[in-house]
Amino acid sequence: MVKWAFKNDYSFEDKNFARIFKFYVIETPVSGVSVRGKSFKERGVNMISLCAAMKRETPFLKEYWFEKAAKDVPKCCEESGIHKNASMNREIAIHTLNNQHCSGKTDSLFYAIRCAFAHGSFAIHHYRSEKYYILENRDREKLKARMMLREESLLKWIDVVEACPQPGKKKTKNRISKK
Repeated sequence: MVKWAFKNDYSFEDKNFARIFKFYVIETPVSGVSVRGKSFKERGVNMISLCAAMKRETPFLKEYWFEKAAKDVPKCCEESGIHKNASMNREIAIHTLNNQHCSGKTDSLFYAIRCAFAHGSFAIHHYRSEKYYILENRDREKLKARMMLREESLLKWIDVVEACPQPGKKKTKNRISKK
């Protein structure tokens, strides 16, 4: 399996990047990973509803989201065309199921994203008018995830999680007065 190199620049002055990094790494919703995180459970997130909402917001998940055993990740990357390089114009997520911190496919995706950012295994590229995040997660040289995600998708997933009703809080309608 070809090992990707991550050398391009990034900046925390970029508000979208800073928001993405803060959410997925510092305040990750994956249980037991960050002291500053607020888990899906603490947020009152129904994981089935979250997965459905993510698929509505980012339809690529219906076809190009693969959860594989670690031994099968490299083969899936090769079959999907993302083993040597990331020069393509579609989103894809290939990752393992993390049994230590996660209960299923959706939070394992968030965990894989978190690990890629936390360990510096990411690159940001522009393709046409879109910004793509190239992410890879390895554990002791074993490939656990490769993803190519649009910045817009990462931001939409944050919005979906943050829009979930908080336990103990009543839903209130946001009323805007017209003048």
